[in-house]
Amino acid sequence: NATDSESGLSHFEYTYDDVKAKKAEEIVTYDEATGKLTVNEIDHNFITLKDGMVKSVNVDKVENHLVLELNNGDLLKAELPVFTKNVSAEYDKENGVITLKYDDITKTFDGLFTTNNIKEYLDKYVKDYVLGRIEKQVVITDETLNGCGIYGMPLGLNIVEKTAYFKPVKKVIDKTDGNNNNLPSVDNVKTGDRYLTIEYYNPFGYLYTYNAAKLIEEDSKLNGWRIPTKSDWDGLLNAVELCDEDRNHSALTCNYMFGKVAGKVLKSVDHWLVESGHTCAEDCTCQQDYNEYVEQENEPMNKLCSTGGVDAYGMNILPSGYGCPKPDYFGKSAMYWTNTTTNVTDVYTKVFKHNKGGVGQMAESPNNLCSLRLVKDYDGSNFNGIEIINGVAYKTALMPSETSENGYAIWMAANAAFDSAKYCPELPNLGFNLSDSKIYYINEWNGFQWIKRAMTEGDSLVINNGPDNTVDNEFRIIEGKLVNANLIVVKEVINKYDTAIADVNARISVVDEKLNANIEVTNKLVEDLANEIERSTSEDEIIKGRLIKNEGSTYSCVDGILKLATEDPNNDITIALDSNYGTF
Repeated sequence: NATDSESGLSHFEYTYDDVKAKKAEEIVTYDEATGKLTVNEIDHNFITLKDGMVKSVNVDKVENHLVLELNNGDLLKAELPVFTKNVSAEYDKENGVITLKYDDITKTFDGLFTTNNIKEYLDKYVKDYVLGRIEKQVVITDETLNGCGIYGMPLGLNIVEKTAYFKPVKKVIDKTDGNNNNLPSVDNVKTGDRYLTIEYYNPFGYLYTYNAAKLIEEDSKLNGWRIPTKSDWDGLLNAVELCDEDRNHSALTCNYMFGKVAGKVLKSVDHWLVESGHTCAEDCTCQQDYNEYVEQENEPMNKLCSTGGVDAYGMNILPSGYGCPKPDYFGKSAMYWTNTTTNVTDVYTKVFKHNKGGVGQMAESPNNLCSLRLVKDYDGSNFNGIEIINGVAYKTALMPSETSENGYAIWMAANAAFDSAKYCPELPNLGFNLSDSKIYYINEWNGFQWIKRAMTEGDSLVINNGPDNTVDNEFRIIEGKLVNANLIVVKEVINKYDTAIADVNARISVVDEKLNANIEVTNKLVEDLANEIERSTSEDEIIKGRLIKNEGSTYSCVDGILKLATEDPNNDITIALDSNYGTF
């Protein structure tokens, strides 16, 4: 536990906080959003996995193999040449050295890491890094890892995420209900705790004083983010101008508009009051290059250069306005802080206007209220599109630059919207006419700060104590609302059941109609049949009385009268025959 004379740090006290304190100005960071880690850090962590370390070394003289046994029981075997003799092997666990002897030859293999020597090695690594003897090389991971890869914060799998699924949150905190609900005190949470907050979001962000912007920078610079200097802004603006003669943004003059199209190509397509500006025939010296940014109605030399934004690079500059002590110019202007002072106390700002294609430069009091974008240096491999900045996930844009070392810089692609009270954030336009929408944020305590990530349409997670008093139910964002997924299933089943019942009822109605129709037909048939029976019976009686009887009929030869007897005497038939049979 001896103190190192160069660093003043105890040999066993190279913690993450020490690294932050010593190297903050060099932007030493493990970023929760991008998982940036050095190759060495990744190696140092994985080689310390105990199961993968060598437990023992020996020679199998029967099989003629050199055998390395790992802590997990695996055996690594290497076949020895058949002509070797007197083979032996020794393993020094303390120093991580294998000594192999054969044919009167001794060879050593050192540099192995063991549970005994890894700590010493990492202590030395951290000390060398803090003292600037070695450099970090940045690599990009995908947020499935956490830890910074040094002693005290080893690299490991991110336990707070599951594949394609969010880890459960404890409960929902609604910041939109007017009750000033806040996340729990950091004294009452532990690493990995999560809460879901419902918050209002507007794309214009907040306006800050210069001192507030400096506080935001201080809280963000560990991840490499900083307030852009005048040079940062100048490099960006000059890089997006189309003509060499318009790349004049580096001038020191204030209260002046520079360039011709930098403002136009960076401004958002929406939200700006749009007016037509100057004629290209008068002001544009490289007409052919402007054609893609102007209206296509007339001949090129007679067109009007519309000042509406085209957002050609995804910077999405919005007209949040500015002012002091209250914000103004909403929808017409945007003013952004630089980190460069002028006239001793004033600060350079960059101004975008609704009726200008260029970008203005002003000298403003630090008490003014302006928008803020942060920037970070690009090293060729650290652009990710979305990053956690000061605990909040932001879209980022890789932008060309004439002042950066490699020609590019990484910018926030949205206005800063940090709502902590210590920044004294001011809503643009005093909150009027802002298109607020409700956003659901997962807030996770990572041991240092709350990490904030927005949920999107269709995302699901389990809430331990649901807003509907359910326990451990899955909720999903559907049409912008948080919905209990279990209820969705129930409703779906009910809907399907109701649909099936409705279908059956419809079929029954059809059958009923047909049955009723058949009953009517049947009743008519029954009625007709009864009538027919009655008629037939009556007719039968009539016919029966007219039938000739088998006996009782007579014939008189004297007068030729034939009497046919019937069942009803009233119907007897008398027939007079005109005949003469002579005398017999």
